[in-house]
Amino acid sequence: MKKIVVSLFIIASLVISAFAVKQEPPEEAWTVTTIAGWCADYGLADGDKPCFDKAGPMVIDAAGNLFVVDDNTGACIRKVAPNGATTTLLASNYKEPKGVVDYKVGTVRGIVLDKNGDIIFSDRGASTILKLSGDNKVETIAAATGYSGKDDGPAMDAELDAPNGICMDKQGNIYIADGFNFKIRKLSADRKTITTFAGNGVEGELKLATGKAAGFKQEPQIITVDSKGNVYLVQEDVNSCILKITPSGVVTVFVGDFSQPSNKEKDGTGKAAGFPRILAMCCDAQDNLYVAEAKRVRKITPAAVVTTIAGVDDDNDHRDGSGSRARFSTIRGLCADAAGNIYVGDSYSIRKLSKQ
Repeated sequence: MKKIVVSLFIIASLVISAFAVKQEPPEEAWTVTTIAGWCADYGLADGDKPCFDKAGPMVIDAAGNLFVVDDNTGACIRKVAPNGATTTLLASNYKEPKGVVDYKVGTVRGIVLDKNGDIIFSDRGASTILKLSGDNKVETIAAATGYSGKDDGPAMDAELDAPNGICMDKQGNIYIADGFNFKIRKLSADRKTITTFAGNGVEGELKLATGKAAGFKQEPQIITVDSKGNVYLVQEDVNSCILKITPSGVVTVFVGDFSQPSNKEKDGTGKAAGFPRILAMCCDAQDNLYVAEAKRVRKITPAAVVTTIAGVDDDNDHRDGSGSRARFSTIRGLCADAAGNIYVGDSYSIRKLSKQ
């Protein structure tokens, strides 16, 4: 009798297991709040009620200070404290308030912080890489002669041609989206040399290969790096995709399929996901990627699962809220802090995405 009861119990357990509904993990809820900006008169206004013009590429330090590129009649770099108070650090032809570094800079497309807290940024117009130190000194650290320099070799002698986004790995190496050279370049952690990390320098063909044998369809622009040293690069055609470049230089498609317009604006996994034009990208401490189209923020896990976490694609507004209730104007910058919060440069304001 005991054996019969045990057998019936086992059979019942198996039946329950067979018909049990699989519980999917709950969707993440993200809330968007505005932490600085959105003035009636757009432009450069510092203080507790700052104004921005085109808040874009940004980076955050361990204390929660944001360093934001604001493309206002030239370009400037501004510091946004955790409480939203904003100070302009560097700008072209900008004399007030005192303390702003007046430096003729073209179009800043990328910004990182080094281990000393110095700001390193790319100047697309001058085709060079610069450093703004804590003592307000600006100096060139790579490609001193811009696009008239040489290929790989000593950093100051190397050629860059319209550098766009930059990112820095855990070792301090800086990766440069070298636009019109159609390459990803690597500036060594000691800042002494530049090498070609990936790209054959030929425009117009996506070639999945290794190192200098790889080719890019579009000029490299938007770039980020994860904790393992994998570099991610946006490419566009009729759709957008994100390429993954391993530390050894192997180039593969990570998510998206830019030859398939039918996948546009679609969540999914790997090549099944679709993206309109991607304007910004960053990576968090858990190696999740976040990408911004003009009016949406999307998350990509290390397993290449793509979900939309905030905003909608068919509205032009500015509204705080959760998930699809939030509205963005035009997103041009993203970064993540150590706690997993995402910061957004949204035209005239700085926004924060917090996971609930």
